[in-house]
Amino acid sequence: MNRITSPLYRSARRLAGRNLRRFQRAFIYPAAVRRELSQWKRSGPRVHGKGLTLLIINHCYDQDIDAICRAASGKETIWVMEPTVFHKTVYSFIPEDLPDIYHGNEDPALAPYVKQYHECFIRGLTDTLIETTHLDAMLVTADQFFWLRPLIEEMKSRGVLVVVQDKEGSVCDAPLMDAHADLLRKNFPPIADFYLLWNETSAAFVQKCGVLPERCRVVGQPRSDYFFDSARWPTRKDLGLPEKAKIVLFFTFALDAYTATYYLTPDQRKTWLHLRQEINQALKEVLSQFPNAYLIVKAHPQQHDLRLNRREIRALRMSRSIFLTGAHSANSLIANADIVVGFQTTAMIEAMLTKKPVIYSGWGPSHEEIKHQLLPIYNSGGCAVPRNAEEFKTWLRHYLAASPGPSVSQLNQRKSFTDQYFFQADGQASRRLLDTIQTLAHNHRSFPQPIRREQVYDPL
Repeated sequence: MNRITSPLYRSARRLAGRNLRRFQRAFIYPAAVRRELSQWKRSGPRVHGKGLTLLIINHCYDQDIDAICRAASGKETIWVMEPTVFHKTVYSFIPEDLPDIYHGNEDPALAPYVKQYHECFIRGLTDTLIETTHLDAMLVTADQFFWLRPLIEEMKSRGVLVVVQDKEGSVCDAPLMDAHADLLRKNFPPIADFYLLWNETSAAFVQKCGVLPERCRVVGQPRSDYFFDSARWPTRKDLGLPEKAKIVLFFTFALDAYTATYYLTPDQRKTWLHLRQEINQALKEVLSQFPNAYLIVKAHPQQHDLRLNRREIRALRMSRSIFLTGAHSANSLIANADIVVGFQTTAMIEAMLTKKPVIYSGWGPSHEEIKHQLLPIYNSGGCAVPRNAEEFKTWLRHYLAASPGPSVSQLNQRKSFTDQYFFQADGQASRRLLDTIQTLAHNHRSFPQPIRREQVYDPL
């Protein structure tokens, strides 16, 4: 009996309805998914221990996961799953152009596709995850991803505790963010059991999204632990960087970073084009004057204009430079840099946990127009804040020539500023997170349902 004539296939085909092409794609992709899940099972948990079993669904969360695994004390078993298993499958069921922040999973235009995805894939995947890990709790970075919500719902129906560790803890307290919270509350209402936050501001924001206050815990930012344990820092040689150079680390940014909720049209949102060009040219001019200077351009893990940005840096023709991407290198780069330059990114606040010179690279009419919606790094008192490209070059030359550290006053202002975003940044945030999940799991009255056998296919 081949796949097409099997009862399993016919049953699934009826669920898929008339959309034969999408259904056929769904039966092509599971082969890749099965291979990935098999490899994941063979790899086993990231951390072996006794007691709590925790499954973490990764989503640009590598540095935090590293910190959490390091904080494990033998009382936890930690499994980590990459999101590719979902990304390889979800668009076999859901049209790629349909999911966005304006279409919740219950939206009539999206709901039938989500139902197929849930019934044909998520239920079988949930069986596999439970049978493999015997998890007590699942940790995710958000419960608003359309592709992840069905898994959260299925896990909760089996009695598994679901916890959100919100990694967007640098959210601003601004009117537009209130409007954003209203939209999330309407289209993606909270469905997790508990929410662990970086700070009180992010706790207030998720409550505006509909999370009950009693389901919130402020524990801090796990990856900030990195800066309190220098034994974890790789050397420049480990990173393939010049050991004796003066390294300038520039956290570049997308042309429409933080403007999607402010400007209505895509062209309007590309408001940082001139700013990014000015920064790039200034970096080229100043670093060419210092033969020992070396530039690292680090892109954001979710930056969507990487190809354009890479071409811009290549056009500078700087031999002593490198363009890096990825979600797990920012802290290591900060630890090995001599000067940190950046705009609107959490990495700029993390850099203030060190004694490195930090330069904020934001200026111009567009910045003045919407700065009340941005992270107030420019108002922190803990970094240099040039008002234009010429002042930026002056600060850069100053630090390259002398490399003075921040003053005592600056360090105090940095501490005051970082405390607003990273609750009790003391090297123990990851341990607090694990202890909190231990307590929540202990108090969670779970009655796991039997493994369901009516799924359309088993991913393995």
